Amino acid sequence: MKVDFTEIEQAILMVEKHSRSLEEVERWTTTIQSSAEKILDRIRIARAAFDRQVAMLSEKTEALKSDLRAES
Repeated sequence: MKVDFTEIEQAILMVEKHSRSLEEVERWTTTIQSSAEKILDRIRIARAAFDRQVAMLSEKTEALKSDLRAES
């Protein structure tokens, strides 16, 4: 029986090539995920800072309104 291994060997090479390609895509995905987490952390920090500033501004505005009403 004569067996031609050419096609089988080519298929093996293609599987190896696609496997390496998937490793590269996985690395990119990990980088994207890491960057997304950093961005979300920055958003949470900024949002908390904004919330504190809004609360402070609201408090000061109400105090000023109260003072102005008292002067009237």
